[in-house]
Amino acid sequence: MSDSKPKQLCVLCGERAATGGHGDHLPPQCIYPKPRPSNIAWNKVPACIPCNNAGSKDDEQFKLIIGISTGEFREDTQPVIDGLAGTIRNNKRLANQVLGKYKRGYGKRHGNKVLEPVVAIPFDRDAYERVVQRIVRGLYWQQSGVILHRDAEIHVVTPEPMEAGLGDHIKTLLRHSSRVELNGGTFVYKVFISDDGTSFWGLQFFEKHLVFAFAYPPEDDSQPAGLDSSLIEVKPRIVGET
Repeated sequence: MSDSKPKQLCVLCGERAATGGHGDHLPPQCIYPKPRPSNIAWNKVPACIPCNNAGSKDDEQFKLIIGISTGEFREDTQPVIDGLAGTIRNNKRLANQVLGKYKRGYGKRHGNKVLEPVVAIPFDRDAYERVVQRIVRGLYWQQSGVILHRDAEIHVVTPEPMEAGLGDHIKTLLRHSSRVELNGGTFVYKVFISDDGTSFWGLQFFEKHLVFAFAYPPEDDSQPAGLDSSLIEVKPRIVGET
């Protein structure tokens, strides 16, 4: 007898069946150094093996970016450093990128008006954006129960330098959207989703690394500036493991 139970689709591609019992950790679990706490329900979404595997290389760079930008402010600073060192040691591609092209200079850090020695490390912007886009896709499904169309455009925006018009969207997000905490509060996000599926996201890692994203369906060719006409707040449908 054939199993008539409908299969859960991968929420990242919307085409292949999700792998039972597994799934994709969003945000990537690798940003948490080992040993990881056993009392946290790590956030996961249903995903197929190809989608899960496709993001592994991008996740390794994302781990470096999050670790470097937040590590000094976290209680687990030493494990973060050890994890970053292990990644660089075991990944020659990233090692060449980080150690072969970094630049020394001076800049202002943490609001300090005095110039301090800093190191600029080049990263692959496309890889960073792909991880953020994957997170948004997973969270969109968790929020709405709908798989974001594979051709939907997801525009990733970092707060510095500030893009024109972004400030108004951030103010609206902060004033009217509920705060959702995942992975023991180490990852926080806020979102507005409009009635046509357009959404604006604010994602924060370890209270320090902040990134924004606009996501809109393929048939909607509007620009981010037009988002606030019909944005509505939605409550999280799923928090924690799926």
